[in-house]
Amino acid sequence: MDDRSLGQCAVSADVIFGYHKDPKPSYSFPCGHSILAMFEAYSKADKLGVTGLLAAASVGHTKIVERLLARGADFEARTLEGATPLMIAAIANDAESINMLLLEGADVNATAKKGQTALMLASWSDGGDLWTGRTAAVRLLLNSGADANAQDAAGRSALMGAAEANNLIAAKFLLSWS
Repeated sequence: MDDRSLGQCAVSADVIFGYHKDPKPSYSFPCGHSILAMFEAYSKADKLGVTGLLAAASVGHTKIVERLLARGADFEARTLEGATPLMIAAIANDAESINMLLLEGADVNATAKKGQTALMLASWSDGGDLWTGRTAAVRLLLNSGADANAQDAAGRSALMGAAEANNLIAAKFLLSWS
């Protein structure tokens, strides 16, 4: 067991049992129940570069994302690969978290170490509802100024990656946007 598994255990326990709605001091419950009371610990990255905000965004826990942002979580935090919470929410096709992160000021055109943007990751991913989730995420990112023509380090755009991944819905939507 490492820092990451403990952090995800706490996030999961908070969400499953609803402890995040009424946080208590850390001594009152051994795991979970204190994610917001122990916010400072959750705003730090673990050995893999994962913060509580990144973990919550990765699994579509919109309420946790909202509460962490309200308490000043770093929306520009990055994983070791350079992915931001916006990119992670885009992979999960979580339009609500994407919207919250954008309203906080997340950079819609930020790039990870290999040049991927949130739009690319939303277009290429297979997370969540393939039609509604991906389309909503892609539309929101485009409406927020995402560069549809940006290319990653390998020269792939969001459209090219969607086509390579055989994501016809995302590819058709990107074509209609152009």
